[in-house]
Amino acid sequence: MGGAVAVGLGIWGAGWLYGLLPPLIIDRSAVGGAATASGVALLILGIGHLAAAALTLRAIAATAVVGLTAVMAALSLGWGVAAVVSAASGSGPAALLLPGGIVLVGVAVGYAWTARLVAVRRARGRPRS
Repeated sequence: MGGAVAVGLGIWGAGWLYGLLPPLIIDRSAVGGAATASGVALLILGIGHLAAAALTLRAIAATAVVGLTAVMAALSLGWGVAAVVSAASGSGPAALLLPGGIVLVGVAVGYAWTARLVAVRRARGRPRS
């Protein structure tokens, strides 16, 4: 759903997004294009999550699920740390970045736990949860 919202913002809300940013060298179209591209990436990621979940229920794709969740854990951890560092350095609004960073670190822990759980169950021959 977040991907669809980002695509919509990129297409119809580029001016609004551009207005939220500090003075930039890039133009409104570039901001809209970046939001649209991010939205498409989120849509693809969401579809990947749904496919992995569906295939795991059928005990087909445990390895793919471990790979997907491990990568998402690393990405979430990186984004969370970046948000906390940005909040601490004052390069962005700490009231938004700090809670977001903490949530992303929690999401990273959840993804890592899921990757471990699926890997252990697969190794024991019990791919279903």
